[in-house]
Amino acid sequence: MIRNLLITILLLAILSTQAQSIRGSIVNPRGESIAGAQLSVTHLRKSLVLWEGQSDSAGRFSLPPMELKDSLGLSVFHYEYELYVQLLPTNHQELQVTMIPSSVAHQISEVTVIGHAKPMYFDKGDLVVDVARVTNFERLSTKQLINRIPGLFVDGEQVMFKNSPVVIYINGSKPTIPASEVLKYIESLPAGAVEELRLIPMPSNRYGGAEAVIDIKIKSLSPDDFYSKTTANGSVVGSLLGGGVEEFLMFRKKNITFNTNLSLYDAKSYSKSVDNNYIEKPDITIFSPTEIKEDRKVINSSSNLTVDMKNNSKMDFNLFIYYDQNKKDRDWSYTENSQPTKQYYGNIEGNDDMYSLAAKYSTDEAKKHAFSVGYSGMYGSLNNSGNYFLQNDKEVYNGYLTTDYSMRGHIHNLTADGTSKFLDGKLQLKYGIYADANFLSDNTYDYDYGTSALKSSNQFTANEFNLRGYVRIDRIISEDQGLSFDIGYYQTIYKYDTDINTSGDEFKNSYGNFVPNFTYWLLSTNYRLILNLITSTDRPHYTYLLPGKRYISNYGYTVGNPNLASVTSYDLKLNQLFWDILAFDMRTRLSQNDINLYMNVDSDGLIESTRNNTSDRLFYEASLVIPFQTSNKKFYGSLYGALFGNYYFNVNPTLGMGFVTKNTFAGVARVNMYYDITKRLSLEGSFRWRSKREGFQSVTSEYYDLSVGASYAFLKNKDLIVNVRARDFIKGLQAYAYDSYVAGNYFENQRTRVPFIELSVSYIFSKGKDVKYRNNQGDFSRMMP
Repeated sequence: MIRNLLITILLLAILSTQAQSIRGSIVNPRGESIAGAQLSVTHLRKSLVLWEGQSDSAGRFSLPPMELKDSLGLSVFHYEYELYVQLLPTNHQELQVTMIPSSVAHQISEVTVIGHAKPMYFDKGDLVVDVARVTNFERLSTKQLINRIPGLFVDGEQVMFKNSPVVIYINGSKPTIPASEVLKYIESLPAGAVEELRLIPMPSNRYGGAEAVIDIKIKSLSPDDFYSKTTANGSVVGSLLGGGVEEFLMFRKKNITFNTNLSLYDAKSYSKSVDNNYIEKPDITIFSPTEIKEDRKVINSSSNLTVDMKNNSKMDFNLFIYYDQNKKDRDWSYTENSQPTKQYYGNIEGNDDMYSLAAKYSTDEAKKHAFSVGYSGMYGSLNNSGNYFLQNDKEVYNGYLTTDYSMRGHIHNLTADGTSKFLDGKLQLKYGIYADANFLSDNTYDYDYGTSALKSSNQFTANEFNLRGYVRIDRIISEDQGLSFDIGYYQTIYKYDTDINTSGDEFKNSYGNFVPNFTYWLLSTNYRLILNLITSTDRPHYTYLLPGKRYISNYGYTVGNPNLASVTSYDLKLNQLFWDILAFDMRTRLSQNDINLYMNVDSDGLIESTRNNTSDRLFYEASLVIPFQTSNKKFYGSLYGALFGNYYFNVNPTLGMGFVTKNTFAGVARVNMYYDITKRLSLEGSFRWRSKREGFQSVTSEYYDLSVGASYAFLKNKDLIVNVRARDFIKGLQAYAYDSYVAGNYFENQRTRVPFIELSVSYIFSKGKDVKYRNNQGDFSRMMP
């Protein structure tokens, strides 16, 4: 099959079409050439960018051969001049573009104004958001902007595209910091500092197995520009008060662009849960409510420096610093078979710190051959010390246990990517290689509170090396369709030691696999299609492999499984868009040796929890996204709904599950709404419902989530912005539960969310050249025959 596919690609590569090219020059009203102007050719009916480039030092440009149609538009941009737009002529000719300085009124003579561009358009199979054309983008953070894109939403500490997790890239590079800190950064990053967002719904092997990717391109300002945003916020979580300040600065001096974000905040969290468990042997019912309050004082900073070099190459640098001090109070009780309740209390203190440095050199992407090389590294540590107490008959807490926990690690990544273009860009070869080394130590010590005698310890070290490479062929068949095929190779070698003081506890392994990936895209006036086929192999997470028991109660423990096999998956994805308003997607995945949490009763009657290759699994999903907008464009939003299921088969017979196949079904629905009452006042709301989910051995109850917000912009230029948002304030929507049933044992875990309210005040200051985008309030379709 792969051989036939490669032959097809090669045949397409040698096909030629009847095409014409256009040459021209760009000058100002005095006839002086304009170098470095940005040009793009767009298919107006489909909002598809066909080509991008720039004028040379003499102001000359040459468009690649293409089928010239009256639906192609040429846009020319330079920060010192008005935006120039016109329809391309249908016959070959020499063009002279005369650009008007931005301080002079734009005179329409022979230039055809093509209307008001949409904020979102398709570039091959990717969705690109031009941030400057999004309604009220000046008032938004990048996180708020992402929530406004149909099908995208922020769920806790994860960005989701429909039902798939999204990996965030910044300026084409993946940050080495944890996903939760990336999310905190984009929450602080003003949308006004972002040039574009690129959603890649079906990433290639360049992105390392990610299901979806968002690449955030930070804006490069005009020379000697300055931009800042200062924010103060306060929050109430349950009965806890928190708050902080953030400062974002961005400026450009000649060929250097610099931005930095500094956050100082006091973060509070509060959670409540109730565990109600029945242990068949020795016939015990346990009731245990828990309440946790946490206080984290955080310093968080991220800085980016870009240096524009000769021939449009550039250097990018990033520095990230994170440090916190945290304190956690935990109150819980323990009632066994209606016996007198035992009350417990714990206090845990510690700190968490991370430091990351990245550098990347890249050449001009518009050239025939382009490449980039980069390095990124991170060091992090986590230290906690906890004291635990038991309340006696006199209602006094007596200490019984002290725990010290520490984790340290550092990561180093080397990357190299390249692109070569042939047939005037219609055939592209992309390739890359990535290597990273990870080093980790994870140690836990338990002491008797009164005597300080060591009761137990667990020491773990890990060394892991990953090598990944890919080759990709992109073939643009026509302006309406194209395809790509890439194949990646992933190799992982690791060595773990679960007790550094004894021998015989080391274990090591390696995984290697090829990952073929095929994508086809088709864009027409009322229909868009993206088809993706991919085979992948996912190795077990290292925490699943660690041998040795870890007791979590008097009646149960967790244990690792070093014999876990990798999961091989085959994916088929189909994304469709009808009439620019209705997105209907389908996906199916077949996974062999699927890994699930498996709970069992051992010979002593204790509950053993481990990860196991439980079965093969067929996953299937159908989803629908419907954006909406009223005629006055003040009320808008999107509806999202999905149905998905799992079919477990070939269940591992050694597990004694009592079934060989199993079907599970679930659904989710979400609505996001925005109402711009005036140019200053906006309201927003979001509601999500998730049906009951049944896993391999567990059931999760229905889940509801409601949040609302409002923003108002003060001052003449709307530079002072007040935001307020709230969630989990309706009592009936705060609780959810997940249950497990194991060989006559029953585990019910109920979680209750507490109300959250946040108020923030931001002030934006900017100066320098104001590059204005023309807004002619037209519509491309009006100008088409």
